[in-house]
Amino acid sequence: MRSATYEGSMRVRYDEGPESMTFILGLSYGGRINQVAAATAKRGEWVTVAGRLTAPADADVASATLVVETPWAPNQTSADQVDYLVDDLSFEPAAVTQQFPTEAEYAYNGSDLDLAWEWNHNPDNRHWSLTERPGWLRLTNGSVVTGKATYSKAPQTELAYLEEARNTLSQRTFGPKSSAEVALDISAMSDGDVAGIATYARSFAYAAVKRVEGQNTLGLVQRLQPFSDAFDQDAAEAFVPGSTVQLGTLPSSI
Repeated sequence: MRSATYEGSMRVRYDEGPESMTFILGLSYGGRINQVAAATAKRGEWVTVAGRLTAPADADVASATLVVETPWAPNQTSADQVDYLVDDLSFEPAAVTQQFPTEAEYAYNGSDLDLAWEWNHNPDNRHWSLTERPGWLRLTNGSVVTGKATYSKAPQTELAYLEEARNTLSQRTFGPKSSAEVALDISAMSDGDVAGIATYARSFAYAAVKRVEGQNTLGLVQRLQPFSDAFDQDAAEAFVPGSTVQLGTLPSSI
């Protein structure tokens, strides 16, 4: 659990009694009253009492009680007590301000994906954008796969190129049947780049364009179980024979 922060405020006034009086806004839980805020009022004048309270993660606030009171002191008499009015009382969870890290890789890049989308890895925000070309998701090369990455839950098992690649955008499939359609602008691809659309878990298949020596080839890749601890990544993600279409050397959109 995480700690929770609450904001409370009220206006209070009293008309008879001492010249000034302190009023406390609190939240009662865990066998004690926890102060949210306090302020001193002058007789006959409204005063605002406002502040924040952060309850620790292990606090049980499910049946907490909101409390308005004056300070307690031993040997109090009726002269230490006053009748008072409370107005504009509010108490609610504090608004959370999202804090983004400052490192360039993780810093907010001005692009906001719909909640239906998620990244296969923590994304490198320097290398994707929804704003550089409005209406398109732009992906740029941030690193080259090595073929040496390993599966974190079984370190002896190597990853395929698809599993190692950063900035793979994903969405859960819908059952019992689903389909997808995508348009790719491959005009800025470099030699060795592969871009496409995949269905994947540890087994996967994808349709993609690969550029080699300026030549663009569209093809299918399929990798199924069983998986060995070590393997040839190039062979594992080679196009299925008979599935390829040559797209030529000209920049293309498909």
